[in-house]
Amino acid sequence: GYESIDTMPWENLRYEHLSKIKSKLRTLKNQRGLKYSERTINMAVYAVRGVAKVAFNIKLLDIDDLQRLNQVKPLKIERLPAGRAVDMDELDLLFAICQDDEKPAGIRDLAILNCLYIAGLRRSEIAKLTIDSFIIHKNKRTGERHAEFRFIGKGAKEAVCPIDDTALGAMDSWLVFLGFEPGPLFCSITKGRTINLQRHMSEQSIYNIVRSRSNQAGIPPLSPHDMRRSLATDLLNKQKEPIKRVQQIMRHSDIRTTAIYIRDDEEENRKAISSLRN
Repeated sequence: GYESIDTMPWENLRYEHLSKIKSKLRTLKNQRGLKYSERTINMAVYAVRGVAKVAFNIKLLDIDDLQRLNQVKPLKIERLPAGRAVDMDELDLLFAICQDDEKPAGIRDLAILNCLYIAGLRRSEIAKLTIDSFIIHKNKRTGERHAEFRFIGKGAKEAVCPIDDTALGAMDSWLVFLGFEPGPLFCSITKGRTINLQRHMSEQSIYNIVRSRSNQAGIPPLSPHDMRRSLATDLLNKQKEPIKRVQQIMRHSDIRTTAIYIRDDEEENRKAISSLRN
């Protein structure tokens, strides 16, 4: 009933109000005519509870009302994660398309795709990387090299994301074109194949690269997050890595987020059904 969030007396918020907001959101539709997802509704619940906590901290709300507001629980999410995991054959096709493109864009895109899958980077993180973010270590005795990305990621946390030798090779090829002068690690490239050394790529550009290259490879359309999702799925289900390690690699603050990528039950269910007529 208020004109805006600025005129709303948040200290007057009570349990019944937030309960009604939660119920109302379950019936509303967005601009595309679709119902709001459980995650969107939960985000609203968490946001309002966060405002109530601030109201309590500045002594505008008492502890009893805050505790009652916190009893408005988020919805249970029982859906499978959106998007899909990419199988290894599809990844090979995707990488091959970039390898066959000898133009600077092909070399850059191969490095980006490797970073999305092996380092598990988000597209927002890829877009912000600088030359200083990419660190190569060399063993003086053996000459072996390994590399990693270091940057401030989601939640203002410092992230360290190692990559494998294949991704390092792709980065080496890109850096031959780019050089090592301070600036963006991944840059926009003009139609005349000129690299704009001072301009970071946008998040939308990263998305467009993944979508375009997947179309060229003749595989179902992919998003940048599908590449990151594939890393978690492969580590858990193919490599059988401990979930705590995968949580660290994916940089999930909550291990329950990591657990949604476990697919062992699906495979076991498939085997059980297939063996019925044998």
